[in-house]
Amino acid sequence: MNPANENTIRRQKRNATLDEVLIEFDEPYLITLRSGKSRIIATAIPSDDPDAYMFLGTSVSERDWDAYLNESVDLLYIFTETKSNVYYEFDLATMKENKITMLQREEAIPEELLPGPHSFARLHTKPADKKDTSNSEQTLIVDGEWELTEFGSFQKRYSDIYSLMYSLKKIAAGHDDYLAHVRAAVTGQIFDGIVSRPYQGGFSYVHMFRETSEKIPANDRLALKRISYASPGKVVVAGDMETFESVSRVIRTFMHARKSSAREATELREFLKKYKYISMRPEEYAKAPSNQEYLVKQATVIMNNLSMNYIDEFQKICGENALLFAKLSLSLYRRVQDATSYFIQGRAQYVGEDDRIRSINVAKE
Repeated sequence: MNPANENTIRRQKRNATLDEVLIEFDEPYLITLRSGKSRIIATAIPSDDPDAYMFLGTSVSERDWDAYLNESVDLLYIFTETKSNVYYEFDLATMKENKITMLQREEAIPEELLPGPHSFARLHTKPADKKDTSNSEQTLIVDGEWELTEFGSFQKRYSDIYSLMYSLKKIAAGHDDYLAHVRAAVTGQIFDGIVSRPYQGGFSYVHMFRETSEKIPANDRLALKRISYASPGKVVVAGDMETFESVSRVIRTFMHARKSSAREATELREFLKKYKYISMRPEEYAKAPSNQEYLVKQATVIMNNLSMNYIDEFQKICGENALLFAKLSLSLYRRVQDATSYFIQGRAQYVGEDDRIRSINVAKE
């Protein structure tokens, strides 16, 4: 037996069905296939056999697929950087009734077989069967001077507030109607992501907000669509309109009462320090809860000052733990404070907002 043929026999086989042709120039160039529940994306590669039409494919998770379609990553990233990469080779000329047998490739992929850099989904000659991404857009006016790090910090804080507000909305919807129960998997994932952190230091909150954001469906996740910087410039973000309105309300409310909000937050923070709650894990507090009434009352005041519509849901995601409720309310307060500072400084503004609101609000306080 020919050694090459013997090696081919030993290679793992996997059956797949042609799903979509994404790029076609007389012949298919980039395609997707389905193998069970798995998605395979494959690109044409050179072959020494003139009768063969060889393809190199790799498995891709739904999250990475969404990122690719949204142009957050390019095709080279999909083939080289994702955790789910398993590679396959197959001859498309052997396909029958849209079915093909692929052979798993174990050896390293030479660079010349990989897609080129900057191969984004906009190069498709045929639109992919994409999930509904008819999300809404919100425009912010930016003015003045911005350091790159400042813009990154503003975007992160705004994204954190957006992610939590979206999560609370989903949790609230879980008690309204049958449709909400169908979406319980999403809500359940968000719930698990929030309550599984120790909350002894700053990184607990960083990870919590990051995981909450990652679990939002791709078509509702906050995304930067366009940015133009002149003086003034515009930042256009895409996402869920109801959540945009919630975030806008929180920012505007904080601008109305930022001084009183700061007093309430400082009082709660000093109380946590006094009773050594800052470094206490929520589960440790749950074994011998104390000062529950004050913690819940003060955290609720802070949430009301932020015009939060989902205080009950916020308590539910904390498992009715008063200390966790207090700590998370302060964490949200800090993010709102940081994000709002750019509006107060005049460097960020909602379209149509009367800039005089800053001086009017200060006068009221």
